[in-house]
Amino acid sequence: MLGDDADSPRYIRTIPRRRYRFIAPRAAASSDEIFLAVLPLESFSSDSGQEYFADGLTEELITELTHISAMKVISRTSLMRYKKSRKT
Repeated sequence: MLGDDADSPRYIRTIPRRRYRFIAPRAAASSDEIFLAVLPLESFSSDSGQEYFADGLTEELITELTHISAMKVISRTSLMRYKKSRKT
């Protein structure tokens, strides 16, 4: 819901010429929950056929981290949009 006046709740903020930002209030996470996102690893090899190796390492790292019960790991498919991204 987008509000037109100051009293209305706002859920999306527009950042001019950049993007939209979701700003809805979130339920507070308990202090003992840890969320981790493993960004896709990048291959620095000149052989583009070796990219599967970096993808495999990313997948293996995510799989191993999911065995830590105190940690919640974001899925690989949720983060693939960041592959080859140059965002800071």
